[in-house]
Amino acid sequence: MGVELRVGLAGLGAAAYQVVPGFSKVEGVEFTAVADIRPGALKLFKDKFGVATFTSVEEMCRKGEVDVVYVATPNHFHAEHTIIAAECGKHVICEKPMATTIEEANRMVKTVERCGVRYVQGHSKIHRPSIKAMGQVISSGRLGRVFHINTWNYNSWLRQPWEAATLDPKRGGGVVFRQGPHQMDILRYLGGGMVRSVRGVTGRWYPYFDVEGNYAAFLDFDSGVTALMYFSGYGHFTTFEITWDRGESGAKMPQEVIYGPRRTPTAPVPSEDFYRKLEATGMKDLERREAAAGKGDVAQDFFGVTIVSCERGDIRQSEHGLYVYTEQGREEILLPPASTGRGAPEVAEIKASIEKNRPVFPDAGWGRASLEACLAIMESSRERREVYLKYQTSSPVRAETRAISA
Repeated sequence: MGVELRVGLAGLGAAAYQVVPGFSKVEGVEFTAVADIRPGALKLFKDKFGVATFTSVEEMCRKGEVDVVYVATPNHFHAEHTIIAAECGKHVICEKPMATTIEEANRMVKTVERCGVRYVQGHSKIHRPSIKAMGQVISSGRLGRVFHINTWNYNSWLRQPWEAATLDPKRGGGVVFRQGPHQMDILRYLGGGMVRSVRGVTGRWYPYFDVEGNYAAFLDFDSGVTALMYFSGYGHFTTFEITWDRGESGAKMPQEVIYGPRRTPTAPVPSEDFYRKLEATGMKDLERREAAAGKGDVAQDFFGVTIVSCERGDIRQSEHGLYVYTEQGREEILLPPASTGRGAPEVAEIKASIEKNRPVFPDAGWGRASLEACLAIMESSRERREVYLKYQTSSPVRAETRAISA
């Protein structure tokens, strides 16, 4: 039997209800503890999962039976809680974004290295089957070198009922912090990882919230690969309409969501109300997702549209896998439906790295590199200039500029 891992969850906000089901999908992994400051949330998780409960991350790390801490606390606490866990000798999975400043990320990287623990960047879209399959096609060399990648997504992120911290850029709120890492990870993974510079523009066009609701960026890689990324969270048009009505879960989105009236929040939800509703509905939603798992019409999951252009062809997602376009026309590579969401791939990666005594991926250096590039979008927008990067790390995908022989 493989390594037995005990997982503790730090933070019982909205992300917690989405990652917990994934823990049980990895053999040899046990969900053992949670930490939060809200008694109601602690009781819910204790009653549902029989886990030990703690009122601080440090207490859970020092007294709880945990080997891995999944950090799902608010973004501005990611650095603090990662460092606490690492200094207690615990492996770490941390939600995106890794941190809110490069200084925080530097401390996280140094602490993880000094303490000799593994760090996996959580909630990265490179864990998804279709993105990994794109990387395999690129690395095979059959299409030659990558020269350009385009990724874009339109959704209704800014129209969700968020509490104040999620809409505060100083605390890691807004679409560049909350959605940018998804696209940045995809582009860096498929493009070789080493972004040389970023030129970006952000916008604040939603009338009720003073926070970034859209961005556009041009990425220039050391290898010569170029990439464009665009995100709009204003919710008028959504890319569900051109991704076979499917979103991040792989399930069909209801037609009223895609085409019906739009929600128009005019202020953040008060924190007490936000978490009260979460405690009232979160566990029911989790149980409903568990009951629906493996049932119904589920295909590939989509975070917008990504198109990879290579010397001898192009690649994009299809409803059931990938489309590859070459001189011979279009072919489809079929892939299994996206069966696991958040939680499972990250825990499985740490477990496999321990069993095989190998480094993890994506690691702390990768998380810092993606954060650096996202921060560069905002800096570039403020200063209206190209921003050069220095903390980039390589991807396992081969996207060299030199021609690859057929």
